[in-house]
Amino acid sequence: MLSRVGESIYWLARYVERAEDVARLLDVEFHALLDSPDALHEDTWRDLIRATGKEALFYEHFDALTSAAVAEFLLWHQANPDAVVTCVERARENARSVREQISSEMWERINRLYLAVRAADPQATIAVPHTFFVTLRDASHALQGTVEATLTRGEAYRFLRLGASLERADMTARVVCVNAGHVELGADTEPRLGALLRSCGAFEAFRRHPGARFEHDSVTAFLVLEESFPRSVRSCVLAARDAVTTIAERGDPPTRMLTRLLAELELFELSPHSGTALRELLERVVAGIAAAGDEIAHAFFTTHTIVSAPMAQAAQQQ
Repeated sequence: MLSRVGESIYWLARYVERAEDVARLLDVEFHALLDSPDALHEDTWRDLIRATGKEALFYEHFDALTSAAVAEFLLWHQANPDAVVTCVERARENARSVREQISSEMWERINRLYLAVRAADPQATIAVPHTFFVTLRDASHALQGTVEATLTRGEAYRFLRLGASLERADMTARVVCVNAGHVELGADTEPRLGALLRSCGAFEAFRRHPGARFEHDSVTAFLVLEESFPRSVRSCVLAARDAVTTIAERGDPPTRMLTRLLAELELFELSPHSGTALRELLERVVAGIAAAGDEIAHAFFTTHTIVSAPMAQAAQQQ
């Protein structure tokens, strides 16, 4: 496969996953704040902006952390290179450039998402955002199902898996890291943990998990270390490592880096007193994913295709 083709497929997956993740975060927070005191709203929006790695950029264009400002910034503000609308547009452009490598059903799904996003009215969306968020989520899930049902398990499929897994691991690590130091005590604990689980698409999976306790340590262990949950950090890093291993030699830098990252996750022991150690681990995971992205670009991609600006510390498609 040509390097430019592999790069476009890889970034197609990352952009779609990023758009879905940000939309889910916004949807969860909008619902969580309906029953929360006004005093908590600003802290909640601050945590969300921090999770995306765009706090400094946000304050360059907005003075206050309001729901309207955060939604505008994360959904379509032109100054935000990782705005949801921008990610969808770049995903479609990457898909268009490699149409011979993907199925027609995949192209149709991506094009429908693009048209739906382009047709959305910003003012109406911010006023009643849930429908827009559901459209993004369902489109991403439909695309994932279409990939599984229509694409042969060749290099295109592996690059899609690699990009989606890295992006998902990065976002889950960021969300858990930001929330690790802000768990409320007393009556607010359960709503906070519920929002954390829903922001990672894990609420029902966690409640059905054997031995799960609705406590911070148990929730964190599930989101970071549970291999059976496909959106956990460990599961995503494992999927990325397996995908890159089928593309490259086992001794290549991307494989070695992801293997080391996976080993660190597997050896970490979460305890009631490991809050600081957990945050440090997740910070290393985010940095490790960025470094792995750089190694992947160096090993496989020698061309420059669709310009992007990923989240802070994430690998960049130049």
